[in-house]
Amino acid sequence: MSVEDKKLTRELMRELNRRRNIDVSDVRCSVSRAVGYISGVIRAAPGEFLDPKAEAKSILDGCRRIPGLRDVSIDARFEVGSKR
Repeated sequence: MSVEDKKLTRELMRELNRRRNIDVSDVRCSVSRAVGYISGVIRAAPGEFLDPKAEAKSILDGCRRIPGLRDVSIDARFEVGSKR
C-alpha cells in the first residue's frame, strides 16, 4: 500500500466517523490505487433511524469529496437496528 493510499484510508475512515447517526465499529476501510473500499456492517447508532439507500448515497457523496480519491465502493451490509 502506497503512502498516499494510507493517507486516503485515514481520510475515508474520518469521513465515516463524522456521521453520528451510524455505528461504524464493524466497518473496514481500505484504499488501493486511489479507489476506496468500505466493507463490514453499518448499523444505526442507538436511538437513530437508518435509511440504507439514503445513507449509502450520503456516504458516497461525502467520500467523493476527499481530494485524491478517485472512486468509492461500498460492499457493506446495512442493519437498521443498532448493535445490542
